[in-house]
Amino acid sequence: MKRVNDKPEEKELVEIITQAFETTNTELLASEINTDLSGSTVVAVFVYGQKLFCFNVGDSRAVLLSCTANSWRCKPLSDDQKPSREDEKQRILKFGGTWIVTVGRVEAQIDESGQPVGPLRVWMHSLQLPGLAMTRSFGDKAGVRAGTNAIPEVSEH
Repeated sequence: MKRVNDKPEEKELVEIITQAFETTNTELLASEINTDLSGSTVVAVFVYGQKLFCFNVGDSRAVLLSCTANSWRCKPLSDDQKPSREDEKQRILKFGGTWIVTVGRVEAQIDESGQPVGPLRVWMHSLQLPGLAMTRSFGDKAGVRAGTNAIPEVSEH
């Protein structure tokens, strides 16, 4: 996927939409809505001139379906933000720097016999929650304490 270039108007557009994502997350976390153990992912697509910008938080997906010469083609527009992605795993593990005690960890869930089951998940350092199978989301208060955020990855197509 191609990342956003440095054209001033496109860069400003991306900054405005990214700030809107962050503001929405901040307001959701401060609201009366109970998001102690829940949140949401989002994928949004914005067409600007001849370009398409994809803003992704979490593991929702955007794909572009096109047809040329009687042949259908499916092009992914977003990448899932999962703990199995090394860059996302490292971001969670480094969350908080050296001054925060409650940092995130990335592990599979453990069954009754102590065996790992299912995909890698994001957990608080010393608690068995939130157990998220994604590394970014809106509103999840436990997720935020483990290092999740609502900063979108932006791709240009």
